[in-house]
Amino acid sequence: MSDHLREIERLQRENEELRREKEEAEAREEAERREKEAERREKEAERREKEAERREKEAERREKEAERREKEAERREKEAERREKEAERREKEEAKAREEAERRKNQRTTLEEYLYNCHFHLYKKLALADKFKSSTGFTKVEGKYYPKWLRPWTSFTNTQRQDHFEAISRVCGERRLFHQESTTRDLGTTIHRKRAGNENAVDHFEKLAVEDPVWEILRPVWDDEGLCKEYRCMGLRFSNNIRDFTQPSDGVLVGEEDLSEERPERRRRTGPNKRVASEQRVRPPPTKPDGAGVRTRLGGDESLAFVYDYKAAHKVALECLKPAVAKETLFMEVMERINSNKSLSDAELRGQDRAEELVAMALTQVFDYMVRYEVAYGYIAAGASLLFLHIDRANPQALYCHPCVPDEDVGEASDGDWTDDKVSYTAAAQLASFCLLSLRSEALKGASLDAASRKAEAALKKWREPYDDAARLLGAEDTNSPSASSSQATEGSEFMSNAVPASREVSLRSRPSCRSTAVLRRDEADEEDDGPNGDLSRSWARTDVSKRKEGPSSGSSEGGEEEEDAEMSESAPAKQYCTQACLLGLKRGLDLDSNCPNVLSHRSAEGGTRHPIDAHEFARLVGERLRKNPYRDCEALDGWGKMGATGVLFKLELAPYGYTFVGKGTLLPHPRRLEHESRIYARLDRIQGEVVPVHLGLARLDRGYILPGGARVFHMMLMSWCGETMANTVAAGAGAGAADLAADLAADLAAEVRRSSQAVWAEGVDHGDEREANRLWNDERRRVMLIDFDRATLRPNLKHNQLVKVSGKKRKRQGDEFGNYDRKRGFRQYHLQSV
Repeated sequence: MSDHLREIERLQRENEELRREKEEAEAREEAERREKEAERREKEAERREKEAERREKEAERREKEAERREKEAERREKEAERREKEAERREKEEAKAREEAERRKNQRTTLEEYLYNCHFHLYKKLALADKFKSSTGFTKVEGKYYPKWLRPWTSFTNTQRQDHFEAISRVCGERRLFHQESTTRDLGTTIHRKRAGNENAVDHFEKLAVEDPVWEILRPVWDDEGLCKEYRCMGLRFSNNIRDFTQPSDGVLVGEEDLSEERPERRRRTGPNKRVASEQRVRPPPTKPDGAGVRTRLGGDESLAFVYDYKAAHKVALECLKPAVAKETLFMEVMERINSNKSLSDAELRGQDRAEELVAMALTQVFDYMVRYEVAYGYIAAGASLLFLHIDRANPQALYCHPCVPDEDVGEASDGDWTDDKVSYTAAAQLASFCLLSLRSEALKGASLDAASRKAEAALKKWREPYDDAARLLGAEDTNSPSASSSQATEGSEFMSNAVPASREVSLRSRPSCRSTAVLRRDEADEEDDGPNGDLSRSWARTDVSKRKEGPSSGSSEGGEEEEDAEMSESAPAKQYCTQACLLGLKRGLDLDSNCPNVLSHRSAEGGTRHPIDAHEFARLVGERLRKNPYRDCEALDGWGKMGATGVLFKLELAPYGYTFVGKGTLLPHPRRLEHESRIYARLDRIQGEVVPVHLGLARLDRGYILPGGARVFHMMLMSWCGETMANTVAAGAGAGAADLAADLAADLAAEVRRSSQAVWAEGVDHGDEREANRLWNDERRRVMLIDFDRATLRPNLKHNQLVKVSGKKRKRQGDEFGNYDRKRGFRQYHLQSV
C-alpha cells in the first residue's frame, strides 16, 4: 500500500515535475514569445516610424510633384502662348518677306543688286544649241593682218579692271538707278527660250545680257561732270550701224549708172591698167566689225573707242580657250600647221589643233579691225566667254588678251554670300571697265592715222604669210623650252623683241608704198586720157604735173619716205565758214562780202574791196595744197555725222586767204558721181549760193585722205557750207534767226521746201533724192537750200509754158506729200548731212 502510495506520490511528483518543467518550458516559451513580440513590436514601431517617414516623404514628394505639375502646366501654357506668338511672328515675317520680295522685284535696284540680277537672271540663262544643230561656217581671215605674239593682258587683269569699276561704284553708290528684278527675270526667260547656235543668236544674247546692262551702268558716269572730264567723254554707245564705219573704196558697190559709163571706158583700156581695173571689180568687198563702241567727246563729235565681233559659242570652246590664249606663239604655230598641210593621226590632238585654229582666226579677225580702224582696244563676244584685246601702238606685232569666263570667275554664289569682289567679275562689270579704259586712248585720225597705218603695214603679215623668223623662233622654243623670248616678255612698249632683224622695217616699208603709188598714178593718168567728158576733166584742180610724175628716186626711197612723213603735219581749220555771198563773189569775180566772218583775211594788203584771187587760182591752190598734204587745214567731219553711204564731208581752209568751205569726198574708186554732180551744178549755176551751194570745182588727192577703216578719199568736190538740217537747226537754237524759224516753222516749212524745189525744177533738174537730210536751212539766205545731186537727172529743155505746167503739177504732188507730214506735226529727222 505504502509502495503503492509511494508510487503514487512518486508519480505525482513526477507529474508535478513534469508539470513544472512544462510550465517552466511554457514560461520560457512565453518569455521568448514575449521577447519576440517585444522585438516584433519594436520592429513594427520602427517600421511604422519608417512608414510614417516614408509617408511624410511621399507626401512631400506628392506636394513637390503637384508643384511641378502646376509649374509644368504653367510652362505649357506659356509655351502655347509663345508658340502662338511665334506663329503670328512667322506669319508676319513671311508676309513681310513676300511684300519685300515683291517690292524688290518691282523697285529700282542698286549697282550691286543689278549686276547680281544680270549675272544670275540674264547671263546664266544662255542655252547653247546642240553642236549638230549649230552653224558650220568658218571665220574668213584671208588677207587679214595677224599678230606675231599673243601675250596675257596682265595690267587689265590685275589693276585696270578693278580701278575703273571702282569709279563706277563710287558714282552709283547705293542709289537705286537700275531696272527692277522683275524686268531682268522677264528678259532672262526670253533669252532661255532661244538656244544659241550661231552668231546671230549670240548677237541677240549679248545685246540683252551684256551690252544693254553696260549702257545702263555707264549712264551715271556721263551724268557726273568730273568723270566726263576725266575720261574726256560724255557718252558711249554700242553701234552696228554701217554709217559708223568707213569702208575702203574698192569694196563700195557701184551704181547702175556708173557701170554703164564704165564699160566703154574699160574696153578701151589695155595693158597693166586693164588688169588693175579688173582686179578692182573681182576683189571681194571688205568686211566691217559686227559692232563698235562709239564715244561722244566733250565737243560733241564722235569717234570709235573699240571694235568687237560676235562668235558662235561652239567656235570658241571653253575647254580649249584659256590654254590656247596662254600660248605666246599661238599664231606662228597655227600658221606653220596651215602652211605645212600636215594631218595628225591622233583624233584628240587633231581636235585640239582645230580648236586653236578657230581661236586664232577669231582673234585675227578682230585684230585686223583694230589695225585698220587704228583703235587700241577690241573684244570678242562668244556667249559663254569674252576675250578683251589690246594693242600697244608702239609694238603692233603683239596682241594682249584677257579671257573672261564669268561662270568660272563669279562661281555659284548665292544672294547670301554675294560680295563686292564677285560683282566686278560679272560680264557686264568687266565690259564696263573695259569701255572706260578704252576711252583713255584717243582715236587716231588724219596724219596720225596715216602714219600708224603705214607703220602697221610695214610691221605686220597677212594670214597664211609667215613672219620671217617664225621658223627659227618655233625651233628655238622646241629645243629650249621655255624660250627667253616667250616666257618673260613684259606688257607694253617696254618690250622689244630681239628676234626681229634690224633691216626688217626697211624692207617691209618699201614694198607696199611703191606699189600703191604706182597703181594710183596709172589710174589717174588713164582717167585723164580716157575721161568721159573732156571739158569736165579740165575742171579738176591740177598742179605741176611734172612734179607728180617725177616721184622719189629709187636710190633714196628711205630718205624720201621719211621726208614725206615729215611733211604730213596736221592742222584743223579754225575759222568759221565763209558766207554764200562771199564764195559766190569769189566765183563771179564780185566784191568781197562784208558780212563774211573771214573778210579781213580775204582783203589784200592794199585793203581793196575785191577778192585777192579768182576762182581758177582758188581751185589750183586748193588742189596743190591737198596734193602736198591732205591733212593740213583739212578735217574730215565724219565724227560729226557728216557722212553718207559713199561719201564724207570735209572742212577746209585755204591759208593765207582765209577761205573756209567744205569738200565732198567720195569713197568710190572713181570720181564719176562727183563729175556727174558737177554737171548738175553747172546746170544750176544761176541759183548757186541762193538755192544750192556754190560749186568751186573738183580736187584730186594723190596720197588720199585716210579714214578709220582704211578707206581713202582721192577725189573731192569743193563747195560752200549750206548749214544744218532744219530739224537740227531748230533743236540746237543755232543762228540768229533760229527763234523766228521755230515760231514760223509749222506754217512756212512746206512753202519753203516747195519754193526751193520749184527753183531747182525750173532750171531743168530733177533732184531724184529729196528728203530731209538733203534740205538744209541757211540763215544767211533765210531759206531752204538743197544739196546732194549725185542722183539728179537733167531734163530736156522745154518751152516756158510746158515747163510751168509740168513744174506746177510736180510741185503740187510733192507739196501734198509734204503736207501730210506737216499735218502730222512731224517729219523725218535725219541727223547726218547726206553727202
